[in-house]
Amino acid sequence: MREVVLENCVSESLDAAAAEFPRIHDAMRGLEWRIGHKPHDAVARGEFFVYRQQGFPSLNIPDMVVLYRFEGEVVNIVAIHIERAQ
Repeated sequence: MREVVLENCVSESLDAAAAEFPRIHDAMRGLEWRIGHKPHDAVARGEFFVYRQQGFPSLNIPDMVVLYRFEGEVVNIVAIHIERAQ
């Protein structure tokens, strides 16, 4: 599995969203596992990739969209969008 590195703004967004979504860090670990194993399984946009993880409204787990790039054994998540799952 590749190393997954979060930019500071991503970590800050996750921490801020934890008040509304207490299990967001669990969901993020799942997302990191997924893109750490198969980073090509996302939509390519130039040098970046976009991946959307659908949340679970009944469990108060949000939808998350991440923007990342990877090279070799490192995936660098540079941005995240978090919203209530529908």
